[in-house]
Amino acid sequence: MTIIPYCPSVLYAQLIVSVSTWRWIGLWCALWSLVGGILTLIFYNPPSRPNSHGLTKWQIVKRIDITGGITSTAGLTLLLMACTWGGNQYTWSSPHVVATLTLGLVFIAFWIVWEIFFVKYPMFPRRLGVNPRALTIILIITFVSGANFFAVLVFWPTQYFIVYSNFQDPVSVGVGSLPVG
Repeated sequence: MTIIPYCPSVLYAQLIVSVSTWRWIGLWCALWSLVGGILTLIFYNPPSRPNSHGLTKWQIVKRIDITGGITSTAGLTLLLMACTWGGNQYTWSSPHVVATLTLGLVFIAFWIVWEIFFVKYPMFPRRLGVNPRALTIILIITFVSGANFFAVLVFWPTQYFIVYSNFQDPVSVGVGSLPVG
């Protein structure tokens, strides 16, 4: 029910940008997420999971790997910053790129060592690796489908606008992008 109204999302985005600025799209997405979050808090009551039976909420919260979450997020963010800056805004040998790339790799290495040797309840439990073939296939499918979806959603409207749209107006770009969302 929440996806159907957004099937023509490129059309909406083109129309919004044609009369205003792209910032309204981010605001709309934030408001829609807020509504979804509030509705989830009100109406979603999942059954208790087997690994949390008998534990208080505070005991469950204490099992969260905060150090792992912070270091993995910081490492990935710094790596993405370095890859985005390198060759575009700065040269690959500039201090901005080298420092963020190095720090990102250090954070990721620390996170791996932390998860393997030091944390009692890791973000990636070892039991997930019991069937490595299935896990590898799931990770590959998730990566490829996510990468393809993102590429199509981001690059197709631009390609359609430049190559296929004779009128170069937002409605023709939006209608031409309906097959991909």
